[in-house]
Amino acid sequence: MFQHHSEGIARRNSRQNFLLPHTEWDVSKMVFATQASILENVQELNTTRAAHVTKAHFEKVESALGLVYSPHGPLWSQAFGDCLYDDLTHCIQFDWMHVYMVNGAWNTKSGYLFELLKDAGFQIKTFSQYLKTYTWPQGIRGRAITGQKILEKWADGEINCSASEGLSRLSI
Repeated sequence: MFQHHSEGIARRNSRQNFLLPHTEWDVSKMVFATQASILENVQELNTTRAAHVTKAHFEKVESALGLVYSPHGPLWSQAFGDCLYDDLTHCIQFDWMHVYMVNGAWNTKSGYLFELLKDAGFQIKTFSQYLKTYTWPQGIRGRAITGQKILEKWADGEINCSASEGLSRLSI
């Protein structure tokens, strides 16, 4: 199987063994967040924000740190901080839907599947037409969450769909 460019990030990191591919299953290789590392990341976001970097750069920093800058949120509030900091790691939410669906593993791996099918002679247009044959309830029929148009956005071997679209097509 060919290697997608985003999977190569872990191999090109500057800190040896710091990043792992998203396909890694060996939990013993993973370094989990601690209260100290989370608070360091909060401080890093504060420092980066104060540096007045571009929006695109700041979003990359947020993504790399695994936090969203929220100055009115509990991680930035002293009042909440006193309550949370006893065991902060139990307060953090893992957003599986966005990790696996939105620009995540599901989009990438589904894109691989359709790339392989295209290389085998199948036409993406045929699959796209098939997805449109499903009949959806009237209340959601015209909305994007049906996932009927996800292959219309297919490009460069990767599907680019929302979490709702991906979830609606997960069972196919």
